[in-house]
Amino acid sequence: MEHFCLVEWRILEPKGPPFRCRLVLRMFCEVARVFVLCFIMYGIIVTGVTAASASADEASLAKVQIAIRSFKEQHGYPMNDQDFLTAATATGVKLQKQEMGVAWGEVVGMQSPSISSQDLADLLKFKRESIQDIQLDYVLREETLGQGRHKEWLEQRRKVMFAGSKALVQVNTDSKEGPSPEQPLSILKSYDGEVVRTITTDTSNKQPVAAINNLQSRQDFFQTHNILVASMLIDARREWNAPHGFYDLVYLLTDLKAAVLERTERIADTDCLVVTDGLCRVFLDSARDFSVIRVEEFEIKYDASDILLGRVPTAIRELMQLEDYGNGIWLPSTVDRVLLKDGKPALREVSSLVDLKINQGIDDSVFRDVIPEGMLVFDGVRKASYRFGNAPSIEGMLGETAVRKAKVKAWLVWLNVVAIFILVTVIAFRRRRRNTGMP
Repeated sequence: MEHFCLVEWRILEPKGPPFRCRLVLRMFCEVARVFVLCFIMYGIIVTGVTAASASADEASLAKVQIAIRSFKEQHGYPMNDQDFLTAATATGVKLQKQEMGVAWGEVVGMQSPSISSQDLADLLKFKRESIQDIQLDYVLREETLGQGRHKEWLEQRRKVMFAGSKALVQVNTDSKEGPSPEQPLSILKSYDGEVVRTITTDTSNKQPVAAINNLQSRQDFFQTHNILVASMLIDARREWNAPHGFYDLVYLLTDLKAAVLERTERIADTDCLVVTDGLCRVFLDSARDFSVIRVEEFEIKYDASDILLGRVPTAIRELMQLEDYGNGIWLPSTVDRVLLKDGKPALREVSSLVDLKINQGIDDSVFRDVIPEGMLVFDGVRKASYRFGNAPSIEGMLGETAVRKAKVKAWLVWLNVVAIFILVTVIAFRRRRRNTGMP
């Protein structure tokens, strides 16, 4: 056999590639073999790790579900969101975002509150739709908080009106940094259902200036410190073009993640119904037609692997001294909102009611006739500037402007014609002199 192999080798050797090429080819095959083996081992390891991770996730979810059911059996009522987070972040539990949604859904399904989410949402829709018009006057004060921070505060007097699709807001701002006041800034902005008219007076321009533009957003008329907005009685889809659970209670209630908790909580000697989706806790005073008296906002924290770490508070809103305005509408005289950074107070906003009228009727002219006669207007709709008034009319001024522009264009055309004629004449005269030999 050895002789045969030797003979075979000698016979094949002349026909095969040179020795150096065969060596390179053999090395390449060995490297390829090692690479394939490494790839197979990597796949086995990754599959094992993934399977182990999935198994760990399932084990964590099972632990939390057991804790949820045991809590109900032990206490006779289901967990609230705080109990749930305690169980979901317990030692040995690594609950991922998707598994957290499954477990939270089980908590929501166990709740048996005194009023269902749908009935509560219907009640709030009735309240919201019963407000045909509103005239709101309040003072907003903002102040920075925290030790070692430069103290700043801002004070605004705001008057807000709306009726149907029409809205008006008038803001008088007094900005102060320490004891020395600056010149107030005054802004009036009104939307009559067609265009937005704005009048601005500030320190750089003593003379008020008006502007007319198309509506970009209604959010300027419904800001978060507005007492009606703070009471969560707005339709965020309509006013902000986006749903928002922190300020639209109907949306929060109809969101599948939200729950009306079975267990009430006590706030300022008041037993409150709690609505929560984990990011927001809303306390409703059942003795005042389920009106909002406190809102807590949170941020849920996850690690790089989407493992739930817990949640941290970002803002607390308290609504105080509620008054009855009919149709189950209770609104506060004061709204105190504190924004938190790293769990510590950073900014405080206090809205104090001056006057409030609901369904008293507002004439359409209030939203339309806001620019006084003779005021300079920058009209972004008509792309023109003019003095507002009847004599001459806006149309007349625009017409005069158009005539003046047409006259200017006509003069430019005639000037170009004359210039071209002179140029052609000069060139022709020079060419004739050259051809005739004239000096």
